[in-house]
Amino acid sequence: MTNDGLAGYRRVGGPAGNTIVPDLATALPVQADGGKTYTFRLRSGIRFSSGALVRPEDFRRALERVFVINHGSGPAAFYSGLVGARQCERIPQHCDLAQGIVTSSQANTVTFHLTAPDPEFLYKLALPFADAVPATTPDHTVGPAQLPATGPYMTQSLVPGRSWILVRNPLFRQWSSQAQPGGYPDRIVLRLGVRPAAAVKAVEHGSADVLLTPPSASRIHELATRYAGQLHTGPVAATFALFVNTRVWPFSSLAARRALNYAIDRNTMIGLTGGPLTAQPTCQILPPQMPGYRPYCPYTINPSPSGAWTAPDLARAEQLVRASRTRGAKVTVVAGGFGPGVPVQATGRYLVSVLRQLAYRASLRVIGPNTYYQRAGDSRMHVQIGEFTWYQDFPAPSDFIDPLFTCRSFLPDNPANVNDSAFCNRRIDAQTTLALALEAANPDAAANLWARIDHEIVGQAPWVPSTTRAPWSWFPYASATTNSIPSGPCSSTSSGSVNLSRPSCAYASGPPQHAPSPRSAYLTRLPDLARIGPQARSSWRHPDRALCRAARHPWSDRQPCALPVAEPKPCCELFVR
Repeated sequence: MTNDGLAGYRRVGGPAGNTIVPDLATALPVQADGGKTYTFRLRSGIRFSSGALVRPEDFRRALERVFVINHGSGPAAFYSGLVGARQCERIPQHCDLAQGIVTSSQANTVTFHLTAPDPEFLYKLALPFADAVPATTPDHTVGPAQLPATGPYMTQSLVPGRSWILVRNPLFRQWSSQAQPGGYPDRIVLRLGVRPAAAVKAVEHGSADVLLTPPSASRIHELATRYAGQLHTGPVAATFALFVNTRVWPFSSLAARRALNYAIDRNTMIGLTGGPLTAQPTCQILPPQMPGYRPYCPYTINPSPSGAWTAPDLARAEQLVRASRTRGAKVTVVAGGFGPGVPVQATGRYLVSVLRQLAYRASLRVIGPNTYYQRAGDSRMHVQIGEFTWYQDFPAPSDFIDPLFTCRSFLPDNPANVNDSAFCNRRIDAQTTLALALEAANPDAAANLWARIDHEIVGQAPWVPSTTRAPWSWFPYASATTNSIPSGPCSSTSSGSVNLSRPSCAYASGPPQHAPSPRSAYLTRLPDLARIGPQARSSWRHPDRALCRAARHPWSDRQPCALPVAEPKPCCELFVR
């Protein structure tokens, strides 16, 4: 919506939305040097909103800043395969990628050199971290209003926690309807920090047109009944789970980890977070939209070939606890204090009750949202169990497996660690390496191997996966005309169109029903302005790239990422927590 890279995702619905298309590049490159070299030719004449031309060196500057600002970790891991990246990881303040990213102003080209083939490199270049920034951009974080835009909108102002105002980029011209369509509203206002009840009331009373995230669980079914024709849900590629620390007693015992997987009532978890309109049960790491997903659930009463979870098996769970000799162990459940509308504490209390049923001495500890994920990931804190959510960064199974469950992903004594379970299995690591190597030459074989890896990790039980989620949108003033709301790899799929009949253009969103994952490159899944138009089509895909650059940091330190839906209007407002 505001910024662009050399490549992006096609802005259409369904599986085609996972397709990489050229954005600021004229075409996608043909791999050279055995898949280790990619050369892009930049489109001519494109300018930032500041008036400066977009130049080849702007793309190198963008990735060097990723290493500097993130101290060589976090999203920098996506680009660790670039020549010179290892030195940037060691000494990020002096990051120089001139050998790995070679630019030519005369030829208007950008050439990337990798140390080894990476079949997912184009996906990584489509992430917002690789968006062009002027070569003069400083080595520290700058506000979105200070960062010039290439897309149809630019930031006019941002008041953290209160509002974000977007206006037209007067220098934007549409160069690709697939990668960066032009927007229709002239001004967009996002209001942050609106409480759930107020957001619902705004939509009901006509001061806002659309609620993009669920209200409190107690109101979802009421609204679904009253506005059945205007309620839209769809799957999102994310897994909501509990992590269990495989190196801290009692969950260093495999039997104890499996016991908890058997004992959790996933329907109860769904009820606590909004009901079946917003979530479905799962026992797996990979979400259903992911290549390589094969339904599988051994942790249910009467497991079947369908792979469906049906009910908890408490008797089997108790048997495993006795076998593990962990009865009576002290267990502290950590939960994030994410505020009203985010029922992490409610699920934490439920988890404590289950652990007590299994004869553990369980208690709940609430950690503030500013530090929750750092403390949960830091092995020095010896956290035993807590909440964990992961949204996909790009549509590949490795995005769920590699950063979360490989031996190399575990960073001891490091708050940036996202392998919170401290899980390491060398055999699974070897299979992961093989699956990555197979992706380019034999994608079907790779998908089958990813499915096996997924099932084997489930068997090792470093997580207690509970649900996959659906985005939720409510359009009380929309017509019942059926159409498609396109999707993208980083968000969701929904069906139905929105034709707002009111002359004003206001949007409302309640808070998310679960804490967004700070570990994902995208924090919220809001519609994209690029598809707002007279046909009332909206695109559920890339959130605003500029504000999501460092999205692997705590939620409180970042802002929601993007917006829209509807007809061309002079001004649009979105209420979002």
